[in-house]
Amino acid sequence: MPGKAPYNLIFAGAHGALADRDAWRSSRNPISSETTARAINKALSESFDKTPSKSIYVEKYIYPFLYLNLEALHKQNLVLPIARKIAGEAALRVPGVAGYYTADGDCSHTGEWRRRFENSFNELRCGDVMLSYDAEAVEDFGGGRGISYGSLYNYDTSVPLLLYGAQFGKKTIERSIEAVDLAPTVARAALLSLPSSAIGQVLAEAFAEAPEERPK
Repeated sequence: MPGKAPYNLIFAGAHGALADRDAWRSSRNPISSETTARAINKALSESFDKTPSKSIYVEKYIYPFLYLNLEALHKQNLVLPIARKIAGEAALRVPGVAGYYTADGDCSHTGEWRRRFENSFNELRCGDVMLSYDAEAVEDFGGGRGISYGSLYNYDTSVPLLLYGAQFGKKTIERSIEAVDLAPTVARAALLSLPSSAIGQVLAEAFAEAPEERPK
């Protein structure tokens, strides 16, 4: 139970939700991952296949991440960054797909959208291409569940973050912060070195007092 025990409790939302989910269901069709994957595979096959056999270039697509079949690409001596970009451009032709970002940094957008893609992508974990759908569009998966990761829109990226414990002050941070700020803040609270891949900032104002220096 909450009290004076030496622990911290941190709560954060994974993603937001549509403001009126029932209204969306009555007006729009969900986007099929299978249809998207087939369209991408068709574009890659048309670009690279030298025989009528038609290779399978898409290993799997779990929204928002697309994984290419590296063995098939290697057999055709294909350059992976080129294949990734073709896959992203092919996805944009699928109704409902609004943007893409590849593991090589190619992106359909600049500015804020590109920054949000970069914050959401880890090249070691996120496959070859990340896709984003139109605003309020969802994936046709899980019996009409309709909510998934990957949206870059404000309604889905605005989530609560609560920090509780003796180290943290009783205050509300009203400025905009990023989800990537959480890992550095937790590391500082635990007196640990920052994660090697961390790109966020320590939320220093969340602490009751100035946080101690992390180990060298």
